[in-house]
Amino acid sequence: MKELAKAAKSHFRFLTVYDTPFPPMGSGRMEYGWKALKKLVKDAKNPSWTAALKYTSTSSERQWTLVKFVSFQLMFMTTFEFVY
Repeated sequence: MKELAKAAKSHFRFLTVYDTPFPPMGSGRMEYGWKALKKLVKDAKNPSWTAALKYTSTSSERQWTLVKFVSFQLMFMTTFEFVY
């Protein structure tokens, strides 16, 4: 689980800078985060990440905790900070 969380945190930072900005507020954050996590695990094809995602997906509280951990610092970043 820790390995997946660390990889996801790096991946979310990459997405925020080079791809789609993280939604600033609301339920879109959870949906975006969960979708990005599933895509990361699918693309990586790492069996331990797949098992961790499967375990996490059985509980909405675990999903929320993982997405919240991964996206915590991104809440304070804006696209303005990346441009300048």
